[in-house]
Amino acid sequence: DRDTYPTLSRTSVSDAVLSFSMASAIKAIGWQSFAILHINDAWGSSLAQDLMFAANDALSVTATASYSFLNKAEMEAAVRLVFESGARIVVLAAFEAEIATLAGFADAFGMLTPGYAWIVPYDFDINGVAAGTSDQESALAQLSGWFTVSMNPMYDDRGPRFQNALESEPLHHLNHSGLQGLLSKEDITSGNCDFYCGFMYDGVWTAAIALAQVGVGADGSVDKEALLVAIRNVSFEGASGQVAYDIETGERNAREVPVMLQNVRQAIGSDGKETLLVEAVWRWQGGKLEREGSEPPVWPGGERAWELPVEVLECADGFVFSASSLQCEACPRGTAKEQNECVRYDASVGVMVPLRWGGPDVPLEPWALRYAASASMAAYHINNRVTSLVPQAQNLLPPNFKLVFDVKDTEALPSVAVKHAVAWSEEGRHAILGTYRSAVTGPLALVASIDATPVIAWGATVSSLSDRDTYPR
Repeated sequence: DRDTYPTLSRTSVSDAVLSFSMASAIKAIGWQSFAILHINDAWGSSLAQDLMFAANDALSVTATASYSFLNKAEMEAAVRLVFESGARIVVLAAFEAEIATLAGFADAFGMLTPGYAWIVPYDFDINGVAAGTSDQESALAQLSGWFTVSMNPMYDDRGPRFQNALESEPLHHLNHSGLQGLLSKEDITSGNCDFYCGFMYDGVWTAAIALAQVGVGADGSVDKEALLVAIRNVSFEGASGQVAYDIETGERNAREVPVMLQNVRQAIGSDGKETLLVEAVWRWQGGKLEREGSEPPVWPGGERAWELPVEVLECADGFVFSASSLQCEACPRGTAKEQNECVRYDASVGVMVPLRWGGPDVPLEPWALRYAASASMAAYHINNRVTSLVPQAQNLLPPNFKLVFDVKDTEALPSVAVKHAVAWSEEGRHAILGTYRSAVTGPLALVASIDATPVIAWGATVSSLSDRDTYPR
């Protein structure tokens, strides 16, 4: 926010950039939707907003659910909300202390099985999380197949080179007046410096380059406005890669900063015990997604594959399972469900049959099922130009003409037939065949006439239905 922080520039990379890169990587992998589960604090809420903004129109955010820090009741409710949304890809913005608990709830809802993917948008001590639970063995199994995301500009040889320089060059920093007596060589050499060390290092270089350009007066003064402009015009190859800034915002130009999508998998450690390893499997950089290494990731359930193992869902009429969104999706207007595909058609009709006589709990009527089968056979003969019953079937319709139909049970009740007619009108059905009872067909025809939908009665016989002033369609 440059209105609030007008003089701020960053060598570090904004979470908004991470969110954009993560959303872009999700789309490039081939997924079309995801859910966001996050802690309800400044970091988690901001990350969720950034992700939703980054998703834009290219991705669908099927659910967002939040919880208060370490509140188990809210955590369980948030996981339940995501589960009930049908989402299969879950981005989890949680603190390390919460991850094992959330994983336990996810396991209870069956969300750590094949067909799910869990993504944590930062590096975390995955083995430390498992070790902090009462059942480490279960925690290791639950977390295997997860992904972590790292925006690490020092992922290649930059990190080792930086660490080598830090350890092997004269340690002048130990004697700096501000650090004297605070650091020992062991403090520096006992662990690796992460990429924030590179951000710090390049920040000092940025200040030095800008100050050298602007110049410092003999009295120690400097033109601060000119210095700000100079800082944002700095460009050089640094410890953390190419360093450059947006002249207006001061944000680092992060297009070439790699975002690593890393996979968590179980393995046997050097001590012979079960442990978790983290391996980079995808890299998003410069607008492109590339694989890292030759081994595909492990998914919940243990399968290794480059594609998310898909458990095809049984979908309701008019819906098909999408392997990209991993959910049941409505067939678009102008198409209808056949097997598990939305097939384009030229004409669509609705067929009403009293499959049950008097209510949904009444047994099916065999004779009514034969009526429905007759409609199905007619549609098959139409689409395949079968001449066994209509000799002119080959010539009555244009080439490639395709008809689809939907069958609904009226239960022999006018109210049910009217409900189906209204739904079909919204779906864009072109005509209705219905129904068996005259007492049902009359109300149906009146409702259908509101939007001029033709009704073809196949069973109603009362003479009053011939009144075209009352039943124009």
